[in-house]
Amino acid sequence: MRASAGLPFLFSEGQTVHFVPPRLEAPRQARVVRVAQTGPDSAVVSFDLVSTWEDALELEGCCCLAARADLPGEALAATEGSLVGYAVVDAEAGRVGVIEGFVENPAHPLAAVVPAGGGDALLVPWVDDFLASIDDETRTVFVRLPRGLVDL
Repeated sequence: MRASAGLPFLFSEGQTVHFVPPRLEAPRQARVVRVAQTGPDSAVVSFDLVSTWEDALELEGCCCLAARADLPGEALAATEGSLVGYAVVDAEAGRVGVIEGFVENPAHPLAAVVPAGGGDALLVPWVDDFLASIDDETRTVFVRLPRGLVDL
């Protein structure tokens, strides 16, 4: 299991997690019973309601979410705050701008990006589908934004 791009791995034993999108023949939530860290942003995780290979295959492609209240208090704030000032570069459009902060949204966080040419901040959905990589050395977030988003 991997953390979302730009976020640390935050699951721990005892946490309740939710699998999305839900699958017909799989549990919708489970409790973490074991975490074996395999890297800074990845781990092998065991769940109480996933006991067979077939159970695990039913959840293939799902995201695993935890309640914000179950996460270490400083974890998300520190991660989001650490990206303020990073340049945002799109695979097709090139340099988009610089992250000035994050906005909470019911569906997912939004990165507020001040455009390279000036103007009002562009709100970029902070989702795995749009994030390609983060380079801490150059303080750059590489993204794959849908065509037209930068022009809004």
